[in-house]
Amino acid sequence: MEYGFKKVHEGLYESLTINDSGLLRLKRELDRLTDSYDSLRFYQYPMENTLVISVLKEKKWRKTVVSTNRRESP
Repeated sequence: MEYGFKKVHEGLYESLTINDSGLLRLKRELDRLTDSYDSLRFYQYPMENTLVISVLKEKKWRKTVVSTNRRESP
């Protein structure tokens, strides 16, 4: 697949290699290919000790950021 996703379950794909610019390109492409009845959800973790959930619903992207507020020891 172009973005490095692997199917792990019905309707569930994962990628351990996609970067920020690749994810942005993917979201733009999905915007063009979906209609207002489609919905998508991306879970990104860990991103600086946070869980980021991006949701496409009714042709609008929404983002939720959940922080652990913990610092990792070096």
